[in-house]
Amino acid sequence: MHTVIYILASALCCSFLQTHTHAETLPRGPRSAAHQFVLTSQDDLLPSLEAELEQLRKDFRAPGMSVAIVHNGETILSKGFGVKNDMGEPVTENTVFSIASMTKVAFTSFGVASLVTEGKLSWNTPINQYRNVRFHDPVVTERATLLDLLSHRTGLPRHDPMAQIHKCGDAILDRLQHLELTRDLREKFQYSNLMYLLAGSIAGNTSTFGTWESLTQNTILNPLNMTSTTVHIPSVPHQPDYAEPYIVLPNGTAVRIPIEINNVMNSEAPAGGIGSNAVDLAKWAKMLLNRGVVDGRRMVGEKEFDMLMRPHMVLDEGRIFPQEESYTSYTLGWNIKHYRNHLTLSHGGNLIGYTSHICLHPDSALGIIILTNALISMLPETLCRVIADRIQLPHLPSPPWRDRWLAIQNSIWEILKRRREERERGRVKGTRPSHDNIEAYAGVYEHAAYGRIRVRVARDGHDRQPRLKIGDRKKKGNEGVNTETVSRHWHYDVFMFENVEYPPWAPKELVGGMLIAFDVDVVRGGVSALRHMDLEPALEGGVVFRKVGGLEVEGGANEAVVGPVELLFRDAKELVGGV
Repeated sequence: MHTVIYILASALCCSFLQTHTHAETLPRGPRSAAHQFVLTSQDDLLPSLEAELEQLRKDFRAPGMSVAIVHNGETILSKGFGVKNDMGEPVTENTVFSIASMTKVAFTSFGVASLVTEGKLSWNTPINQYRNVRFHDPVVTERATLLDLLSHRTGLPRHDPMAQIHKCGDAILDRLQHLELTRDLREKFQYSNLMYLLAGSIAGNTSTFGTWESLTQNTILNPLNMTSTTVHIPSVPHQPDYAEPYIVLPNGTAVRIPIEINNVMNSEAPAGGIGSNAVDLAKWAKMLLNRGVVDGRRMVGEKEFDMLMRPHMVLDEGRIFPQEESYTSYTLGWNIKHYRNHLTLSHGGNLIGYTSHICLHPDSALGIIILTNALISMLPETLCRVIADRIQLPHLPSPPWRDRWLAIQNSIWEILKRRREERERGRVKGTRPSHDNIEAYAGVYEHAAYGRIRVRVARDGHDRQPRLKIGDRKKKGNEGVNTETVSRHWHYDVFMFENVEYPPWAPKELVGGMLIAFDVDVVRGGVSALRHMDLEPALEGGVVFRKVGGLEVEGGANEAVVGPVELLFRDAKELVGGV
C-alpha cells in the first residue's frame, strides 16, 4: 500500500498500537485440533455473506465483481455480482478479468521458483550470468540477483511510461542502463514492474519453453487445469465471458473505458499480463495454501516455496490500520503481515478499469480472491477483510471496514486535485522565459531510454498566438485520443503542456498537464535540453532529454509521447496500489 494511502488512513485511525512482524512462512502439515478455527456453519454463513458482498459492491459503486473463497482445500464460494458490460449482462464465476499485478504473485515468481527447483536458476547468482543486462549503476549490474528483482530492491524506481513508449519487452530491457536509479542496491523497497519483466524474461529464456508465456502456461496453468486463464492481455476481450473495464468518476458515475487501452501492458506481461476468473484462481489459491502441492505432486521444492513466502524486504511506510494490522514486509511477490493476529499474504492488481486482490490466511487454510471491473476502487481491500472476519472471527465484532475504505476511495480524486492545486501554488507569477522568440525552444530532444520528444511551434489556437506543441493530432495514443498537447508558459523556462482533447471517461478537471523545463546553455545561450518533470516522479530533476537538433532531424529513436491523461491514471493506479 502506498505512502499517501497510509497518511490518509492514519488520520482516520484514533490510535496506534505497537505490534511486530514475524518472519514466518506457511504452516507445515495439518493443523492440530487446538488450532482448528470454530467457524459458523457454511450453510448459515454463505447466504448472509453473499448479501453483504452485494451491498458492499453497490456502496463502492463497482459495476461488477467476481469472488472466490477457498477454505480447508474446498471452494466454498465462487460467484459473480453486478454487470460486466453496458448491456447489463451479469458477471459470473467464469467471467474473465485482467488481474494486473496479481500476475507477479505466484505466476512470475512461482515460475522462477520452479526453475530454481530444477537447478537451472539460483536465487543469489548475479543475473548478468543469465542475461546480458546492464544498469545505470555498475554495482547493480555486477551484484543484482533474482531475489533483488522479485523483492523490488534494486534501487530502480518505476519508470512505468517505458511500457507505453516501447511495445516490446526486450526493447525496454535493452535500455535499462539508461534509466536512473534513485537508491542503492538493497537500500529501499521501490516497486518496479520493469524488474518483474526482467525476471520473467530470464525465467522464460532459461526454461525449455523459451518464453515467460510458455513457461507459465506449461508449469502452472496446464497442471492446475486453469483453462480460462490467458497470458496475453489483448486476448481478454476474445474470451467468451469477459468483463469490460470501467472507471468510477468523482461524481460516482461508472463510465466504460475502451478495453484496448491496457494492451500496452503486454510489453511487460510478467508484471501484470494475466487475465483469469474466479474458478481458475480458486484452483491456484488451493495449491498455494497446500504449500505448492496439487494432486499429491509438488510443483516446486519445499525450500523454494518457503523462499517465495518469507519476508525479504521491510516496507517503511508504516501501518494503515495499526489496531488490526502489523507492519508489512515483502516476499517475492507478496505483502506479508499479521491481520488480527493471523498471518496474511496478499497482493493487489490495478490496470485501467480493473482492480483485484488476493489474500491468503494460511493458519486457517483460507484464501480470498476479489476481481472487479472498476478503477479507483477500494472494494477488494474491503472485501478481503470483511470475509476474513466473517470466517476466521465470526464471534468477534468486525472493524468498520466499509466506512474506512469508502473514506479512502472517496479521497483518491481529492488527493489528485490537491496535487494539482499545490503545483499551481508553487508557480512563480510575473516571470518570463529566457528567449522572447518561442522558436528557440523548438527542436528534437532525445533520451537514450525513453526516446525522442519533438517540440514544434504552432499558431492554430483561437488567439493565433504561437505555442509549443508535443505530439501529433493524427496519431492515437494509449489514452484513445490524439497525442497532441499544447503549452502555456508556467514560469521562467518552464512550460505546462496540456491535452488538446480529452476522452469522455477522463475527469478533465483533474488531468492537469505535464511540466517541462528547458535548460539554457550558460555559454552559448541556446536551449540545450528539456526536463520532463512528470515521467518519473522519483527523479527530482526530471527525466533529461538532450537536444539533438532542429525539427529536420528524422528517424532514430521512438517518439516518447505520453500524455497527461495517461500520467493521471498512472498516479491514480499507484494511489490504489498495483501496476
